[in-house]
Amino acid sequence: GEAIWHMHPVVFLGAINSPLELINIDDFLNEYEKQHSSFASGTPELTQGSRRNLEKILTNINLFYSQSAEYTPNLYRLSYMLATARHETYHFPSGEYFSEQPEVGEVSYFNKYDPILALTEAEKNRAFENGNVLQGDGFRYRGRGCVHLTWKNNYQKAKDKYSVDFVNHPELASDFKYAIPIMVWGMEEGIFTGKKLSTYINSVSIDYEGARKVINGSDQKFLIANYAKKFQGILEKTSTVPLSF
Repeated sequence: GEAIWHMHPVVFLGAINSPLELINIDDFLNEYEKQHSSFASGTPELTQGSRRNLEKILTNINLFYSQSAEYTPNLYRLSYMLATARHETYHFPSGEYFSEQPEVGEVSYFNKYDPILALTEAEKNRAFENGNVLQGDGFRYRGRGCVHLTWKNNYQKAKDKYSVDFVNHPELASDFKYAIPIMVWGMEEGIFTGKKLSTYINSVSIDYEGARKVINGSDQKFLIANYAKKFQGILEKTSTVPLSF
C-alpha cells in the first residue's frame, strides 16, 4: 500500500511544544533593518541593542499566539500593534528603539496624573477616576510596555487578567514577556480607551489612522498609520500571519 510515515516520539513531542512561528524572526529583522531609517525622516541607523529589543518583541508575539487560543492573529491588526509599539517604546534620551524603559520624564512631569499634586481640579478628578488615589501614583503608574500602560486602574485590570501583581510591582509591565499579552488583550478588548481595534481594522475597512483612538485619540495618527503600512509589507514577506478575520 501507500508509504508509512514515521516520526520519532521525542521529536514529535518537541515539535508540538515549540512556539508556533507565525513570524520568521531572522527574516523579519533583516527586512526591518533595511527599512528602519525610512520610517521617519531623521531616523538614525538601528543599533544592535534596538535590534535585540525588537527580536524580544517578535519572540514574545510568536510565543503568545502559540499558547493562547483567545485571540486569533491577523496580519493587519498585528501590523498596527507593531506600529504602536515602535512609537510608544522609543526611548528618546538614549535613542533606543523598542525599549523596555518606562515613560520618560521628571517625577514632577507626572503630577498631572496625581490626585494630590495635579495643578487643576479637573486633573485631580481624572486621576481619582482612573484609580490614582495616593500622592505619587501619577509617577508610580506611568506609561510602561508596548502601549505605555497608564493609570492604576489599568494596572489592576492587567493583574486581574494575567494573575501577575502589576499593582505592587508596576515595573513588570515593562517586560515584553508581559507587555505583549497586555498589548494584544488591551487593544482587542478596548481596555485603554474603550475603543476596540476591531472597530477600525476588520473585513470591511483597514483604518490605520482611526485605530489610534484605541490608544491615544488622534495623537500622531498619521505617523503611526505610516508605520503600520510598513510593518504590513514586512509581515507579508516574513510571516504566515493570516490576512483573514
